[in-house]
Amino acid sequence: MNSICSRLEEDQITHNLTSENRKRQIIAEVLSRVRFRNHSYDETMEIDEEDEITPLDQLIALRRISLLFTDYFDKMDIEVHGRTWEKLIIVLNNDPNNNFNMRKKRRRKLGGESGFKFSVRGDDNDRTVTATVPIDFVDEELLEEFERNLDDLYVVDEDVLNFI
Repeated sequence: MNSICSRLEEDQITHNLTSENRKRQIIAEVLSRVRFRNHSYDETMEIDEEDEITPLDQLIALRRISLLFTDYFDKMDIEVHGRTWEKLIIVLNNDPNNNFNMRKKRRRKLGGESGFKFSVRGDDNDRTVTATVPIDFVDEELLEEFERNLDDLYVVDEDVLNFI
């Protein structure tokens, strides 16, 4: 409990002291943990080259995420909740059952299914968050999903701080 409290106090002390250079470093660290999962297999379980995630697709996705996280650094509370972002792993996938058009239809039918998945491993001292994101994400969709799902993790930290 004491280690959680001290970590939260450290985060509060450094709030709004992050330079532009440090912001770029934090975003670069998040991007260094981005992974790609290829779901484009044909009937023989060989990678279907037409639908695979190409190096160009990977670069485009990384650049888009980089720009989004830079533009929305403060709104996404990256600085305030840096410990969560330090452990965040983003997995971009090209699941054909989860492309943009399928997500749009499912959202209408199922009332909110987005294709984004968030999972947490470990305890409060060593927590890893994995975010599985469709490679064809829409900017607003990515921001909305991250804000909604990571807010749940932030609430835990704030509840602990308020308890003390």
